[in-house]
Amino acid sequence: MPVINRIAGFAEEMTAWRQHLHRNPEHGLECHETARFVVEKLQSFGVTDIHTGIATSGVVAIIEGQGAGPKFFGPSGPDFSARRRKLRRCGNHGKRRHHG
Repeated sequence: MPVINRIAGFAEEMTAWRQHLHRNPEHGLECHETARFVVEKLQSFGVTDIHTGIATSGVVAIIEGQGAGPKFFGPSGPDFSARRRKLRRCGNHGKRRHHG
């Protein structure tokens, strides 16, 4: 089965995860419950190389793919998302301001 079809099968469950995280917001570097939630999900998928406590409550997981292809490393997670929402609420809408 192509990967995109397998992912589509998780749509309802992933929606529930997102709703859970939005109902229980944590901000800054104090996202311990969110980190616990993410670690539990990663473990349920069989991920074993999980590092916690990064910059207080961050999580890094090494996920080995089954095929050749590009690797992605980038920011994600609840704090990254919460920061965007906070910027939108204050009227910044993600625009960078340069002082100088």
